Amino acid sequence: MATRSTIWIENEDKSFEGIYAHWDGYLSHNGRILLNNYNSEEKARELIAKGNISVLDETIDTCRFYDEEGYKSSSDDLTDYHEEYLYLFKDGKWFVSEDAKNFVELTEKLIGEE
Repeated sequence: MATRSTIWIENEDKSFEGIYAHWDGYLSHNGRILLNNYNSEEKARELIAKGNISVLDETIDTCRFYDEEGYKSSSDDLTDYHEEYLYLFKDGKWFVSEDAKNFVELTEKLIGEE
């Protein structure tokens, strides 16, 4: 069974852009990969620009995207999304939430507590 997640970035105007990730959305997989490999705004935007993803991996070249058209979502309210994990890049850091309301900073310690 898939552990679904979404991966978002906050824009300067406080809106969000993001993609859906179908597999392995839990902290010890997608969370760890985002924290360790997509740890800058440039890298996060590059990932999101590629569009919805089947499997997140350590590099863009080894990720499995659904299509190359770069389909992504935009929103002013992340509570419209109901995946198991929502990842958000803002202010130079990754955050995670299970309800789109209470985001906590994504850290190695948090990943280890999963």
